[in-house]
Order: sequence, then C-alpha cells, then structure tokens
Amino acid sequence: FTTQVEIPKTQFSIGYDTPIMIVGSCFAQNIGSKMAEFHLPIAINPCGVAFNPLSVINTFDLINRHIEINDNALVYNDNLWCSLYHSTKFSDINKDEMLNNIESELNAARMIFSKAKFIIITLGTAWVYKHLKSNLIVNNCHKLPEKEFCRELRSVEQIVDAFNRLFSEECFRDKQIIMTVSPVRHVKDSLHGNNISKASLLLAIDKLVEKFSNIHYFPAYEIVIDELRDYRFYADDLTHPSTMAINYIWDKFSEWAIAPLTTQIANEIRKINLAISHKPINCNPEQHYLFRKQMLEKVISLQNRYPHIDLSQQIMFFDETH
Repeated sequence: FTTQVEIPKTQFSIGYDTPIMIVGSCFAQNIGSKMAEFHLPIAINPCGVAFNPLSVINTFDLINRHIEINDNALVYNDNLWCSLYHSTKFSDINKDEMLNNIESELNAARMIFSKAKFIIITLGTAWVYKHLKSNLIVNNCHKLPEKEFCRELRSVEQIVDAFNRLFSEECFRDKQIIMTVSPVRHVKDSLHGNNISKASLLLAIDKLVEKFSNIHYFPAYEIVIDELRDYRFYADDLTHPSTMAINYIWDKFSEWAIAPLTTQIANEIRKINLAISHKPINCNPEQHYLFRKQMLEKVISLQNRYPHIDLSQQIMFFDETH
C-alpha cells in the first residue's frame, strides 16, 4: 500500500566523533533537534531558519568570510531591530544587543564548522525576496511592507552557480555534504508555484551531486510525497510534516547515515529522556526513590562509557542530592 523510496547505501557514517552543521528550512530544524536530543555534536541554523538557497549560502559566508553586518543590512520595524541576513529569532529592541547575539552565535558556529565532518543543507523554496532599498536577498521579511520587496524565482542555473562558488572553497573540501529538499509545501506560492520551486531545487541538487564527489542527496521530499503520501502524515496546517512523519524520516536517515553504535547510544539516551519526561501519579515514595536511583546508575554508567557525551543535566535530574 505504499511506494518504497530506494536509498543507495552510503560509504560514510555519522557518529559522536563527527561534528555536524545543519543549515536550512524548518525541516532542517526538526532533524537537527533530533540530533541535539541525542547529544550529537551539532550547530543548527546559526542565522535562524533559512528557506531559500541564497540565504543558506549567506549563512555560510557570514561564518567563513566574516562579512560585516553593516547598517545596510539592518532594519527597524515594530520597535525592533532586525538583520536582513537573519530570522526573527535575533530581533531585539536594542540594536547592540541584537548584534552581540548575532556575533556570539556566529562565533560558536565557526568553532563547529572548523571541526565539522558533515554539513547538512535542507532547501525549502527557490522563491526569494529582494529588499529593494538594500538590494539584499533576505532571510526574513520581518513584517516590513510588501512594497519594499520584489519576489523572484531563482532558476536551476542560478542556484547551481551560487553553490558551485560556495562548495569550491577550500573549507568545504574535507567535509561530506548532505543535501535534501524540504517536504514542507509552500502553498502561499500557489501549489503550481510550489511544484516549480521544488523541481528547481531538485534539479539543482542533482547537478551538484554530479559535479562534487562529496555531495550526497537524501530523499526526504520523496519519502513524504511518495512513501507516506497521506494527509494523516501532515500537521494541522496540512503543509508541514507531522511528528509521526518526522520520526519516520529520522529513522530512515539513521539507517542511511548514522553509525550503528551511535544509534545504539542514541536509543539509550532516548530511554533516559523518556524517563525524565515521565510524570509519576500517586507514586509510592520508596518506589520513586528506587526508580531515580536505578536511572541515575544507568546514566552514570553511560557517561563513564562515553565520557565525550555530556550527560550532566540527566545526572543532575536523577541525583537526589541536587
């Protein structure tokens, strides 16, 4: 009752010793959150969620080229200072506070990027918004009037050329790059416009995979569109994948790219996190104490076996002395 998406086996595997950077759409945020939940070394969207290819590229340029965020890239609207390179996550009533938060996030991202073995990029749409006054492609419109922007569809060739420049830089040559297309449908572009956009992204990635031996494609888009293909796998807005769909894609991605030992450790951490989220009802105090003691022993044992994974928060939760 479903069409299985064939995913070619990879020659690499992601583990706790392979730092990862994820940049892209809210789907990238979802997958990144899964990795963070299992304490994989990861940086997620240091400029906030980035939907279009040029905003993704701008994120890497800010990290690697140390581009100055000058007044041309800043706007003040609705009592907030905002950066056209960033999402609303960084907006602030205080300009200096906003810039300090941006620089702090970028510095942390630079440390992860310098060590990263894997880069995961999820593209959401080929449609971009250009801010007319600054002539910048924006990450977010920040609720500015529509008349201040023009909307453009980036062609396959434009997307490929932009990524060719980025991936030809020396700092990307020792990294494995995994590219995906977000299954989130951008219905505001119209269904036809969304399909044209997704097709442009898919064609562009296909050309990049052909050119660069270290670029790989993971078919998250096809898994939702073809393998799941049912509105029960979407959230209430009928455009974003549901939690069930995200978990399904994560399982597929784990089988494809995550090292078996890493999956085993992640499953142990998942059980610990479930125990933390469990709310006891009418629990016998002695039983509850015993439960916490047993869980603490499990977490300490896991921490001792894998000292490079920080489980200090879990230890503190179960340790009655804190």
